[in-house]
Amino acid sequence: MKVFLSLLPVFFFLNYVQAENQHFNYSIIQITSADSLPVEPSHFAGAYTGTDDGVVIVAGGVNFPDSVSLEGGTRRYCDEIFILKKAGDEYQWEKAAEEIPYASAYGGAVETPSGLLCFGGNTTNESISESWFIDYNPVTEHIEIKPGPALPLPFTHFAFAEVNGNMYVAGGISELSGPSGKHFLRLLMTGSNPQHWTWEKLSSWEGKPRAFATGVGQSDGASNCFYLFSGKNVQPGKEAEILNEAHVFDPYLNRWSVIFDGKQKAFPFVAGRAFPVGAATIIFPLSAPDTLKITIDTESRHLGFMDAVVVALYFLVLSVMGWFFSKRQKNTNDYFKGGGRVPWWAAGLSIFGTALSAITFMAIPAKTFAADWSYFMLNMTIFMVAPLIVFLFIPFYRKMNITTAYEYLEVRFNVAERLISSLSFILF
Repeated sequence: MKVFLSLLPVFFFLNYVQAENQHFNYSIIQITSADSLPVEPSHFAGAYTGTDDGVVIVAGGVNFPDSVSLEGGTRRYCDEIFILKKAGDEYQWEKAAEEIPYASAYGGAVETPSGLLCFGGNTTNESISESWFIDYNPVTEHIEIKPGPALPLPFTHFAFAEVNGNMYVAGGISELSGPSGKHFLRLLMTGSNPQHWTWEKLSSWEGKPRAFATGVGQSDGASNCFYLFSGKNVQPGKEAEILNEAHVFDPYLNRWSVIFDGKQKAFPFVAGRAFPVGAATIIFPLSAPDTLKITIDTESRHLGFMDAVVVALYFLVLSVMGWFFSKRQKNTNDYFKGGGRVPWWAAGLSIFGTALSAITFMAIPAKTFAADWSYFMLNMTIFMVAPLIVFLFIPFYRKMNITTAYEYLEVRFNVAERLISSLSFILF
């Protein structure tokens, strides 16, 4: 019976490894579409889109009255606002009476507590730097247009995303016939008054300037980051260069990194939007019904077969050791204190091993390297409390010949105090 019980951890571990492999299955993403916009024809591109107070907002954009194609067709820049509302079990589009300040497109839009913040883009003739809020009131079902913090310079066709309550803007074109830029800005959306929000310039990525890139905010496994994918390097008088690499900016470390160089394989997505899903997935909507799904590898390596064998052998050795030495136990004094026969150096190693773990040796140094010294200094407090424990607590407990601090609480007070303290330790 003892042998069976000692081997249970091994069985549980192998069963865990088998069950863990089931988390690597992938499913097909089903795409459904709502009714088209109430405008003819409903071929739109570059609109300011987002949600506010439970409705979907589509504002501005470019309409192609005589051609679906983005190339060659007549472009009509729009200033209308359309709202997608839920009516019963269905969704219906409505055209708002209000209009955005410019007939513009190819800017950015992000949801905020003050409404849908729309910024940048271009009209027929020029890029714009202005921004405005589209604030939907669910009670009156009306829209209010309010001014927002203007960009430091006018530009369009940029990548953008919200990360940790701030908005990041990368790349773009300042002049409609001009080159791509390496702009990288952050809007600090702190405070309830949007008029106090400020833009700041940050260091750009290592690489070529770009426009028509895709930005998205997602976690890299440690912190929320800004991801920058693909784009075009547009230079006057030259053919636009398609860029296939991907970069990531960590706001916590204030550092750029290259996560995909695009040399072996081209990135199949340019000039679009991407959306974070879950904790480590990014969705790129392509032409329906195709959707490109990227899962961020938050771990450089996964548990392999040999890793499972090593851990299983570790549990097996511990189980055999426990079964072997259990034959020498005659009472609880043998179980808890080794019958007083444990030498000082063995007791010291036991205490040291109990206080430390793999987190101490691997996770905390890794976190310290990736972030700062906060976690490391927390572990250094052991040097402060160790002398107090060695010279005060241990002699006191040894003199009373007690096993645990909870036993002392029973001697000092009563059994109820001991039970309450031990239960509190288990729960909290």
